Amino acid sequence: MGDYADDNHGPGGGYDDFAQDDNLYADYAQRQQVKAGGAAGGDGMTRALMGAGVGWVVGSKIHCGRLKKKLQTKFTEDQKKLYTQYYNDVYELQKQNNELAYYVEQMQQQAR
Repeated sequence: MGDYADDNHGPGGGYDDFAQDDNLYADYAQRQQVKAGGAAGGDGMTRALMGAGVGWVVGSKIHCGRLKKKLQTKFTEDQKKLYTQYYNDVYELQKQNNELAYYVEQMQQQAR
């Protein structure tokens, strides 16, 4: 009783074998060094910047599409107003030309 030499905790087995197989801390320390070096998976700042860049591109696509649609609608309305004004002006000029031609014809008949 009380003799620990019989429990196989000495140099040939037990705890010493377990300690040699346990690399948990060594693995942890190695991962921390890799993280500090930035070799594995990139760091969070790079991912955040890339995410922000992708969001900026997608957002600009959406906003440019909306702006394009709005400007195209405005341009179409302005063009329609311009053409309407043009046709009205042409109609009025043709009307004036016909009246002037009628007056010229009347004057020529009076002159004979």
